[in-house]
Amino acid sequence: MTVAESARINPVSMMQQTEIPVEQANPIADKPRNDLSFLRKAFMVNSSAVVCLFLAVLQSAVLSRWLGPEGIGQYTVILSALMLAPTIACMGIPQAYLYFSHHDRSRRIEYLMNAIWAMVGLGLSAGAITAMILMAFPGYFGRLSGAILVVVILYLPVVLLSYIGKNDLLVEIEARRISILEVMANLGDLGIVVALYAIGWLTIETAVLAFMSMATIRWLFAWNWIRHRMDRSIRPGLETCRQLTRMGIRQNWIELMVMLNAQLSILLLNYAGGDFASVGYFSRGQRIALLVFLVCRSVMPMLFSKWASLSEEKLTGHIEKVLRFASTLVLVLTAGVLLTGKWLVILLYGRDFLPAVRPMLILLPGSIMYMLSYTLMQLLNSRGKPELSTRALVVNGIVNVLLSLALIPSIGMDGAAIASSISNIALLILLYWIVQKHYSIRLGHSWFLNREDWRKVRQQVL
Repeated sequence: MTVAESARINPVSMMQQTEIPVEQANPIADKPRNDLSFLRKAFMVNSSAVVCLFLAVLQSAVLSRWLGPEGIGQYTVILSALMLAPTIACMGIPQAYLYFSHHDRSRRIEYLMNAIWAMVGLGLSAGAITAMILMAFPGYFGRLSGAILVVVILYLPVVLLSYIGKNDLLVEIEARRISILEVMANLGDLGIVVALYAIGWLTIETAVLAFMSMATIRWLFAWNWIRHRMDRSIRPGLETCRQLTRMGIRQNWIELMVMLNAQLSILLLNYAGGDFASVGYFSRGQRIALLVFLVCRSVMPMLFSKWASLSEEKLTGHIEKVLRFASTLVLVLTAGVLLTGKWLVILLYGRDFLPAVRPMLILLPGSIMYMLSYTLMQLLNSRGKPELSTRALVVNGIVNVLLSLALIPSIGMDGAAIASSISNIALLILLYWIVQKHYSIRLGHSWFLNREDWRKVRQQVL
């Protein structure tokens, strides 16, 4: 399991072609929305993320031991395609819906229904295209049956609808429901994989089916919670759809670049390396290295909702506080991975996957940098500056591609790991420079929790 297998929640950005000051666009800025404080909500979502990560690790262990390096490599390549497809197909409409729900609350139901209708149409079209691509390139993805391709067509609209459902819960930062939704989706995936393993039906294709079931579970839970807001009498409106699409496309460049960069090393290694086994080793090492990122990123959508509603005078202090929390958490988790990484590989995947240890250690510094970069991108997106994140991600992608193409032919998966880490370090440096330029962030106040921070953390948690 790699970044491709983790659940994605989209950030959001601007209303139209020009930036709208947040304090002007959102008259309810800075007002609490329910009884839970933001920090306590963050801990709640992070706790559920740890549970989800534990379930995902178990699922990954079962798959890796049963499918072996080559099988898990092919599985990972297919999942990269299944994660990129909805990112492209959604056109940023789920992000646009979340934005307009904050800034034009009187039309929230209208935006919701237009977004749902759009996701059904776009999802079916994208599903058909994705299935044709998987069928047309058996040398790259491996041969797949017609049945799995039919399921892929149906999977795309469901996963797009699940994005809308989750973003609707994010409007009011419904932390409990978001946590339940993610835990149940991961529990369902694990349960299906274990059941298939027990009866001897676990193959690459059935493992892919189990992964796709997560979107169905998310949508069913989300639909149950948001159906009281749905008005089926509302039909798609041309102007509303245009409004959602126009802003969504601008924002979707960021999500597309984030997802593409996350899958780039896998896709390039499969292209330049030429065998699924190398991808399998690399993906397991990447999985361990990204433990830090996957735990921390669950709070990021909440940061968007918080930063989108803060006034300018309160923003800088909150950003510095979040960066202090993120850097401290990353440091603790990284130390744990460094101490236990090799043994985790053996424990989870078996000695057959020992070649994954070296790329894991090479990837770890870049994973740390990417976590902090993702926090800064959430800030830029929430304040209506998605283009700045996009430019930084384009630089990141170019550096990764050039280094990968230069290094993979000679040193294989180690080259892919080196390219990924260097490009992520460059991304963080560039984003820090951009954020400091626009928001006067004090770097000296952005590293590690101080005594006052620890006191507030204890008050919120205990």
